[in-house]
Amino acid sequence: MSSGITSYPGPCNSFSDPYVFDCAAAAATPQGCTAQVNITGTTNESYTIMIWYPYDSGDPGQNCYWTQILPGQPIFEQINAYCIPVNSTAFIVSEPILSGYV
Repeated sequence: MSSGITSYPGPCNSFSDPYVFDCAAAAATPQGCTAQVNITGTTNESYTIMIWYPYDSGDPGQNCYWTQILPGQPIFEQINAYCIPVNSTAFIVSEPILSGYV
């Protein structure tokens, strides 16, 4: 698949296996999609992520955003990203490479 956007693996991605969010319908709601992401194959190394897709950030190459939820902590940072559809119900997340950083 080619999106025409230069990007690098985003949250929940390794260089070989991206995390596939199978929640496109939920991500399109104001509540977003909440997923428990296992980062190493062990249940003790995971975190919760919320993602909203589609989202119009006004910036080229940014069509979604995500935030990590840490237990007992407020949600602080909204990170704009580029979501790439895998099929009608699933997508992966990448981070756009800003001009001047390539």
